[in-house]
Order: sequence, then C-alpha cells, then structure tokens
Amino acid sequence: MTDHGVANLDPDTSSGATPTDYQSAALCAPGVFPIIDTDATYYSGYQTDFRRIRLLSPAPDGILEYLSTTAAGTFSVGVNNQNTQWLSLLIAPGTTLDKSNADFQSVLRSAQWHNDALILTPGIRTVEVIAFGAGGRSDTAYAYLNVPYIPSAGADTTFTVCVGTSPFLLASALADLGGMWSPTLPNGVFSPAMPLSGAYQYEIGNGVCPADTAWVAVIVLPLPVFSLGQDTSLRGAQFPLSLQAPRPFVWSDGRVASSFPAAQAGPFWSEYNDGAGCVFRDSVWLNTLATSSGVETIQTCFGQSDTWNGQYFARDTTVSAVFSGLNACDSTYYLTLIFSIPRFIWIPFFVVDRC
Repeated sequence: MTDHGVANLDPDTSSGATPTDYQSAALCAPGVFPIIDTDATYYSGYQTDFRRIRLLSPAPDGILEYLSTTAAGTFSVGVNNQNTQWLSLLIAPGTTLDKSNADFQSVLRSAQWHNDALILTPGIRTVEVIAFGAGGRSDTAYAYLNVPYIPSAGADTTFTVCVGTSPFLLASALADLGGMWSPTLPNGVFSPAMPLSGAYQYEIGNGVCPADTAWVAVIVLPLPVFSLGQDTSLRGAQFPLSLQAPRPFVWSDGRVASSFPAAQAGPFWSEYNDGAGCVFRDSVWLNTLATSSGVETIQTCFGQSDTWNGQYFARDTTVSAVFSGLNACDSTYYLTLIFSIPRFIWIPFFVVDRC
C-alpha cells in the first residue's frame, strides 16, 4: 500500500483499460454515463486536500458536454463547479483520514459525464482524476469514454418517380452506404422499370451500437400512354390526314391540340406531360405510296383492226384505262394506235406512277 493517494478506477480491470484506468463501453446515444467503474477505490495514507476531476479532451460539443456528481453534499466532501468540465472535490475541515478516503471514494463512484447534444460527436473523451495530498503528493488516473462513429441511415424519405426513368440509389443523400435493404435491393439501386411501389427499410450499424434505420417510400407513377396509330402508307389524294390524340397534347410543330392535320408525308409526334413529371411521346410515320402508269404505242397497217382491253379499234386513236395496283394505288395505262403504215412497231412501255 502506498503512502500517497491512489485512485483505481477499475480494480478488476473488467473494462480492459490499463491498471488504475477505466475504459467505458461504447456510448451510442446522448445521455448521462458514469466515468469510472462501480467498484472504483480510493486510498491515501496522507490527508487529501482535494481531488479534481477534469474533462481533458476533446470537448467537441462545448457546453453540451460536462461533468457532475450525484453525491455532492451527502458526505464530508463538497463539490465545486458542478455541471462544468472541471469538478473540484473538497474535504470538509476536521474530517478524519479514514472518513475522507471513504467519502472521496463514494463521490468518485457517482461522477458522471453528460452529453446533451442531439447526436454524439465521435471520439474518445479523456477524463483526468487527480488527488492532491499533504506535502504535494498526488496520484492521477484516467477514464476514457468511447463515443464510436454511428453510421446514419438518413431521414425517412419519399420518392415519386415515373416508370422507365433511370435507376437511382434509394438511400437519402445523408445516409451512409453499406447497409441492408428490406425487401432486398441489389447495391441499393431502385429501378422504376420494375415497377414496385411500396416501402423499403434501410438499416446500418457499426457492430457495437443499435443499428440506425430509415424508411423510404417509393411511388411509381404510370406513364400516360397513348397511340397515334401504326405507321401508314397513303395515296397522295388521301392527304391531308387528321392525326388524333386523346386530349390536347403538344405536337411536333409546337402546337397544342387534340388533332393535327398532316398535309404531307413525314414523321409526326405528340407528347404529353401528366403534371407529375411523367412524359410520354408517341410518333407515327406517314409515307406516300408509289403510283404507276404505262404508255403503249401500237403501229399497224391501214385497214386492219386491233383489240385492247376488250375494245375494238380500226383507226388511229389514243385510249386509257385504270387498273387497281397491288398496294392500293390505281395504275393508268395509255394506248396509242397508228394505222398509217402497212406494218406495226412495238415500242416498249414505261411506267409512270399515279395514285
């Protein structure tokens, strides 16, 4: 037994700190915590003048972190500077040595660290416990308060998205990555193409403190789907064609209407924004069908006759006939008969289109 003051903050070393010191468990939330083990002891072979308990470092939350003792005034030890970062324990005059040792021990065991911040700033808080005795003798021990980093799941969030938009991370911007999603989301990525409206829970922890959780609600809006019809091939006489939309939409030329007069072939589109940010566009191609016509000249001898398309001819003449084409276009053929010479010449016909 030494002849000067000895403070052992953890006699059975259950906290894992070096002899006489104390290491707290992980402090995972704001609150009030003891700074020494419940079996802490104090002994001095000399009269103790006073003891000082001081929060050394760090004090990241300023006045929100402070020290106190619940035993103040209960024993022969008075306490100055309650609820500050510096406590002074003073022995009452006339207190016997044995009594002062027991009272100092009781007051030390009731010493507490307070943190009133909404969120703890991570880091090791060091609390110095030092005794000053007669003849300048002293003894010092340390308490280490462990405030670990606690990953954040972020705030509860609601996303409203449209079907088919790009996949995105579902966690809020303030959330730490690496947690677990329920239902499962690979890599935490949500794809609106799924689409699965509903609630998802995100949970993340550090292995020593309770996990932090957040809920993310996802509302997947359907696209305002409509159709302008199939791509179409038309005869020239079928233009202009009126394209129809379900309600006034924006058209390719910028007009807003429920119909659009397509005067010629080409691509046309209409777009609708439902006001919630979901945009849908449909397009249609209008093509002009190729038309055809034929010209045929027959030269034969005077006095002879010719039959064409069920008609009988015996003199110079020009006739035409209209036939139905394979692609719904009419084809027109022209025949010229010449009876001016005693022989006929075939001139190959060529095709000119007309619908």
